[in-house]
Amino acid sequence: MTCPNCGSNIKEGKMYCEGCGLELEIISDVDIDVEMKKTMQGIAKEQYNNDEYDIEFDDDDNPSILGLLLKSGSRLGKVFYVLIAVFILVVLFIAVRMGVKISNESSLDYQVEMAKDALNDNNFLRAINYYEKAYKLDSGNSEYKFEIAEIYLKLEKYDDAIYTLTEIAENIDFDEVKRIQAYKKLFSVYKDKGDYSGISETLKKCNIPSVVNEYSAYMVEAPLFSCDSGTYEEKVYLTISSDTKGTIYYTLDGTEPSPSSNEYSEPILLEYGSYTVKAIVVNDYAISSPVVTNNYLIDVAFSFTPKVEPESGDYEHTFFISVDVPVMYTCYYTVDGSTPNKESLRYSNPIPAQEGNNIYKFVIYASDGTQSEVVEKYYNVVLNTTITAADAVIMLNKGLIDRGYLDESGCHREGLEGTYLFMYSTIYPIEGMGDFYFVVEYVQDDFGNNKMTGVYYAIDCYNGMLYTVNIEGENGYTLSPL
Repeated sequence: MTCPNCGSNIKEGKMYCEGCGLELEIISDVDIDVEMKKTMQGIAKEQYNNDEYDIEFDDDDNPSILGLLLKSGSRLGKVFYVLIAVFILVVLFIAVRMGVKISNESSLDYQVEMAKDALNDNNFLRAINYYEKAYKLDSGNSEYKFEIAEIYLKLEKYDDAIYTLTEIAENIDFDEVKRIQAYKKLFSVYKDKGDYSGISETLKKCNIPSVVNEYSAYMVEAPLFSCDSGTYEEKVYLTISSDTKGTIYYTLDGTEPSPSSNEYSEPILLEYGSYTVKAIVVNDYAISSPVVTNNYLIDVAFSFTPKVEPESGDYEHTFFISVDVPVMYTCYYTVDGSTPNKESLRYSNPIPAQEGNNIYKFVIYASDGTQSEVVEKYYNVVLNTTITAADAVIMLNKGLIDRGYLDESGCHREGLEGTYLFMYSTIYPIEGMGDFYFVVEYVQDDFGNNKMTGVYYAIDCYNGMLYTVNIEGENGYTLSPL
């Protein structure tokens, strides 16, 4: 204990402070109780300034504020009772409101009525909320979902409408008539969007035969192959078919088929080597079927002979020499009578036959390097004309000088450097027009280097008319008079 006078510590059991000599006073619990009563009486008189509040406490009275409030005849007691009454009324009001809310939440009629009111006020999202609550209370009734779907359509929220209609259509607990109604409405939305593949995908999961039959035009089944994947010791004629109306497209090199791929029209000959055949069906609504892939290994002795047209012989006009090269094979040829190999010219498009007596030889290689027989063709092309290739070049030079494209020295117009040369290239037949000598233009610098200018000329083999050549595509040409 600390002395209240000097702050010195007072030893236990001592009744005075050894530091300053102050005697300690012992206050009993009774004295504390009496003093508290006096204090409470003073507070009451001071607060209300009236002897009416001169509260007398018995020895057993509790001098708490609650006791003061409850003391008989006090104004505070009356106020307290009023507050208690108000509190009880507030609690009862809240309880009633909660009860009404709970009742409304469980009332189907209330939810529907509120949804209709929201629709009348054009509060569509609020209407959806009430219809969702109604559906939770009566999940066997699809009409609420139909109402929600209609609201989504008004709001142009087509994806939400599709989702809602799909919920109805695929719910087997709903009446089938309502499900059919949902499918038709759903397909109508897909049509408006131009999403025909959405109809096709939905029909794959539909278990109502009448719906599938009615909209079968939108379904696309995978194509069917006449031969299974595997190894074959003979040539295979592969047939591809489909149970649905549409066009079949295919590839033989493993690439994904599309409408720009080969269109199937007749059996595909698989002669030698390995093939990865992929095919799809595309219907009139541009809906593609799943891709079907088969792998084939045709393991037969390679004995393919190149088929070359036309036959050997004498000709009075030029023509194109064509070779039938199967898919996955490569053709090479020579024009000087030598034996062709992989270092020779590669055949990619028909070759214009040249004037004179020429020997063409062709060979085909399989993907594994196996070589076919060499085929020889003899063509003697003698044109019924007095104009030779050399004459054509001379005629072209003269024509360019006459038209002012060249001066007398063989150069182009004044101010241009270099000498222009013209070299015969080939005889080229153009359908509907006849045979022409093709001449290539070069420019030669002061050091004797020649460079192609990219300009080509054509001279009619029979009348000497001059033309410039316009290249269109890989082997397409049109002529313009010079």
